[in-house]
Amino acid sequence: MIQLVRIRTEMAIPAAFRGIERVAYNIELLKKQREKACNTKYKFEFTDIWGKAKPQLMKEANYKCAYCEKPIGTSDKKGIQATSYADVEHYRPKKGGYEWLAYCYDNYLYACEVCNRSYKKSFFPILNEKYETFKVNCDTIDTDLQAFAPNLTPDPLTEAEGMAWTDFEQAHLAERPLLFNPYYDNPEDFLGYEYDLELNEVSVFVLSTIDNHQLYQIALESYYGLNRTNLLTDRYTHFRLFFDYKELLKMDISTSANQICLAAIERMKESKYPYSGMIRYFDKTYS
Repeated sequence: MIQLVRIRTEMAIPAAFRGIERVAYNIELLKKQREKACNTKYKFEFTDIWGKAKPQLMKEANYKCAYCEKPIGTSDKKGIQATSYADVEHYRPKKGGYEWLAYCYDNYLYACEVCNRSYKKSFFPILNEKYETFKVNCDTIDTDLQAFAPNLTPDPLTEAEGMAWTDFEQAHLAERPLLFNPYYDNPEDFLGYEYDLELNEVSVFVLSTIDNHQLYQIALESYYGLNRTNLLTDRYTHFRLFFDYKELLKMDISTSANQICLAAIERMKESKYPYSGMIRYFDKTYS
């Protein structure tokens, strides 16, 4: 996992998630919350607009899953193409109290189907209390919904038109989620890697210097599946290249061979490379 950066330009962010369209979708959500408050049997259904965000999210994630760093996208002359194994992932799930974030662009990541559907699903463990937003009850009137809708979520393009970006990030920090969000958390501050040359595996772990690291580790494995078998072995394939380059550098090789090895390691650390977070970690710690 590596840190990601949101690109906040009009070209990058689809119109559905900003400006008047964002507010309209927020009003729709608030009205549905009101209906749910009036009728507990009401089935909360969403308008699937998040697919429009997939091309940009994939670019920002470097055509890899934002969680496991497995490649799941391509770019060709016809434009960006997502594979059928990729999802627009709701970091805070779109149910269980987070329905108000269903259309929130800042809540989206690009993730593989395995991380999203087989592991994370609608789980979202936190250490503190859930962040509370505007309370909707059965008798909340339309004018109140309309007045609050602009500030229900951030406007990803124009901060002044919605919840402040910093306030949204602070809400994330206040809940203390046990699941890292690479848009807000720098994984290099939290995660380490361990290789096993006999098993041909590389596992990921939460650094012991992190408070409650055992709980984060459980969440990392249970809800992101970052130590599932195929990842352990796939990471090792890439690690082994790094390992061999490092071992060559210890030998009495020519200057040109030395430069080739160093350049190859630098390429493996680039964001576009599979498991570059792992390579960066080992480049700092390997001896």
